[in-house]
Amino acid sequence: MAVRSELWIKRLLADRYRASFSMRFLSFCYDMLGLFLLWLLIYSVITGWLVISAEVSPFDYSYLREHKPHLLYLALGWVTFFYIFIFPLINAERQTMGMMLIGLKIVDENAEKLTRVGFLKRECLKWVLFPGFFLTLTSEKQSLADKLSKTFITSY
Repeated sequence: MAVRSELWIKRLLADRYRASFSMRFLSFCYDMLGLFLLWLLIYSVITGWLVISAEVSPFDYSYLREHKPHLLYLALGWVTFFYIFIFPLINAERQTMGMMLIGLKIVDENAEKLTRVGFLKRECLKWVLFPGFFLTLTSEKQSLADKLSKTFITSY
């Protein structure tokens, strides 16, 4: 990779290119909508499979809810884990689906793509500090988790 000059890094990380609260929130809403639609798909597939394998009436969902709820919860948990952690980890830009739709990128303090270790550090901090996310977004458009992990969310 080419080494970037200090002036170039300052230009790439300027406040006008950082993601605002509204852009982050819209990205979060798109992520939750995508996750909800994925849950509906998984729920439909598992319910169909359980109806076929249990040989019950297609309209008798009470049997399935009483005897096999763990299969649904386990599948939804794995889908959520994949959607939030694994998909951005295997994605080259470390973006969630909502970030891709909005055009947001996560970069480190040198305006380079975030590494896998950096991404995991940022995500763990984000989940630990989640209740305070809304309170920690400063005038520099950087949350506390981003400050601690030395990352920036940009929109260029």
